[in-house]
Amino acid sequence: MAKQPGPSRSLLADLRPLRESPAFRRLWIGTSVSSVGSAMTGFAVVLQTFDLTRSSVAVGAIGIAQFIPVLVLGLLGGSLADAVDRRRLVLVTSSGVTAVSRGLRGAGVRWPAAALLLYALAAVQSTLQAIDGPARRTFLPRLVPADRVPAGVALNQLAFHLSFLIGPRPGRGRDRRRWPARLLPRRCAELRRGAVRRREAPRDAAAGRPGAARSAGGGGGACATSAASRS
Repeated sequence: MAKQPGPSRSLLADLRPLRESPAFRRLWIGTSVSSVGSAMTGFAVVLQTFDLTRSSVAVGAIGIAQFIPVLVLGLLGGSLADAVDRRRLVLVTSSGVTAVSRGLRGAGVRWPAAALLLYALAAVQSTLQAIDGPARRTFLPRLVPADRVPAGVALNQLAFHLSFLIGPRPGRGRDRRRWPARLLPRRCAELRRGAVRRREAPRDAAAGRPGAARSAGGGGGACATSAASRS
């Protein structure tokens, strides 16, 4: 008996979720650009800390300030996302990231407490991202069909890793103090917030899944971006 041919596989990324779901496409673009801005911000914070202190210990302390919120809230972020409206939660965290980016502009000025402000802003940004991540990852299954979810996850991971390759590159110029890492992240966060603000009732609202009725009315956990309502 001849063997049945298995499913074809490709070494290239499956772009069908981007072509078939306008809502996922907007969210993916906004999140990807925001990830580049976050990578630029992380590089800028480390660079500015060293410029202010000339101490490798002070630079290492930035990592501690960012790690503690992730350690604490990483265990609670999923529970918090299940307890509140996820779309509103992501909008709040994205607005907070925008505010932090504005604050980083003030931290670029040399004054006695500038390094302490950098530590505080880095901790706040890490806190917001630890809450934002679990809620944002729940959007994908409600924006694409079930058979497109693995491809959507792969696209999200591709954008995440590329952001860390692209983000630090503007800091390699000579005049690193004036490179746009303190300005672009704010615009990136605003783009991501705009992508989340536009939503539609999730696909599984009529399927009787837990929380579907609440989310279709604007609450609960199943919230997504929208391609439909523009009137």
